[in-house]
Amino acid sequence: MKVQKMLESKNTTLHTASPENSLCEVMNQMLDENISAVLIYDNDVFVGIITEKDILSICKVSERMTQLERKELGVTGLKEKGLKELKVKQYMTLVENIHTCKKEDTLENLMEKMTEERIRHIPIEDNGKIVGILSIGDAIKFLLDAARKNNKLLNDYITGGQS
Repeated sequence: MKVQKMLESKNTTLHTASPENSLCEVMNQMLDENISAVLIYDNDVFVGIITEKDILSICKVSERMTQLERKELGVTGLKEKGLKELKVKQYMTLVENIHTCKKEDTLENLMEKMTEERIRHIPIEDNGKIVGILSIGDAIKFLLDAARKNNKLLNDYITGGQS
């Protein structure tokens, strides 16, 4: 199955935010829209992505590092500032570190990339523009749907269509 077909069968609304948004704003957006990743755009240019896992890791880093370590690295976290003060641009994955797929890629390519890179969300591009995003959950749903269809076809074949 092609990524294009997967995109066509799901809502392709791009959930976006600005690098200047606070982490609190993005977390509220994720909760309100029931999503786990937000694409980051700066003046209509795709510059990064932030996921719920990124936000959770901020809490962990903040807890593990001493105040001196954070100061030396220039890292601020929850102990110094609240989520309303921390900006997305400080914690997002930058575009040069993001793995993408093309609409022509197959579901197998998509899943292979997710598995090898240990990522849960992949933006889909077409002619240099992001046209959607697929998650590991989307991939599993499509595999499950395909297995159910194949099961029904085989069952109908075996029973002569009398199910």
